[in-house]
Amino acid sequence: MSKQKVLLQPIILLIVIKVLLAAATSAQTQLTSPPLPSPPPPGEVEVKPGCQDKCENVSIPYPFGTKKGCYLNEDFLITCNSTHYDPPKPFLPKSYSTEVTNISVDGKLYITLCPAVQCYDESGQLTDGFTSSVNLSSFFISNTDNVHVAVGCDTYSYIFGYKNEQYAYSGGCISYCAGIDYVVNGSCNGFGCCQTSFAQGINCFEVSAMSFKNHTDVYNFNPCSFSFVVQDGKFNFFSNMLGSDYLKKASLPVVLDWSVGSENCTNVVNKKNHPCKGNASCYDVENGSGYRCKCNDGFQGNPYLNGCHDIDECKVPELNTCKQKCINTEGSHTCSCYKGYHGDGRKNGEGCTRTPDRTSVIQIVVGKQAHMY
Repeated sequence: MSKQKVLLQPIILLIVIKVLLAAATSAQTQLTSPPLPSPPPPGEVEVKPGCQDKCENVSIPYPFGTKKGCYLNEDFLITCNSTHYDPPKPFLPKSYSTEVTNISVDGKLYITLCPAVQCYDESGQLTDGFTSSVNLSSFFISNTDNVHVAVGCDTYSYIFGYKNEQYAYSGGCISYCAGIDYVVNGSCNGFGCCQTSFAQGINCFEVSAMSFKNHTDVYNFNPCSFSFVVQDGKFNFFSNMLGSDYLKKASLPVVLDWSVGSENCTNVVNKKNHPCKGNASCYDVENGSGYRCKCNDGFQGNPYLNGCHDIDECKVPELNTCKQKCINTEGSHTCSCYKGYHGDGRKNGEGCTRTPDRTSVIQIVVGKQAHMY
């Protein structure tokens, strides 16, 4: 072996070690930085006069509120807990463990929940175990925004769903692997992590994490089973979660669908105190019961409080479809061309084309005739 090759070997080994350490550090970062819900785009927060519009960094738009006279009804009460937290944190009523992280007037409410856990010692004795549940009186778990996940290599998970305290749904999945080598980072394919969809019309659920053999066969790299509901796309599975305490301490994002009352739009639109204000429409919800209000096309604001006001599309580049001149109208806008141009003025239409000058046309015609003689 040449001297040059001998000298290169320690250098190559050092590079490999650095790459492995970097990968481990990256994976650990995923563990210590739990995924957070993506809030809706910021907008104007509208509340009743004299009412609190925020609990620390969380906006609380009407129909929600933090005290009597500020919310539509008691279903929309948000408890801003400053007694036990500094800075204060918002929670759902009657539930000091269900923290609210964002509220959208479009019908979404974001909360955090902890996983269900079962952990064992080397002999298979249970050392730590608890379920995860939430009971919502009027709001529903979003079946389109959440998934049910189980993590572990000797794990099966149950989820029981209820609607208005009546049993409505059960489901689950199995996660198994004989060794860490079978596990694929970022994949909930049944090896170390499994995933199922969530049923519609559920306002109460409980998840449980179970084990077939009390983790005795996989204890050296996976002593615990975990089960939880989480916002779809906000949980990334990594193999080192199997042997860490990350999921024991995690608060995972969950999305709720909220609506008003239990009647549909047909029964409420003609009522005197119909909550959908000016330039807003009523629509029936698909998940759960009741209805929501939404601003009509071309309008924005809070449809439950002061009604919706016109959007000046001409001032919003993403909404302005005009090539040259934009004229704002009630709920829409029109386009036209500058003097000397013709067309419909729209970016996705004819646009604007310069109209040939009449004098230039005459000059061209006369020039051609002169050339002929």
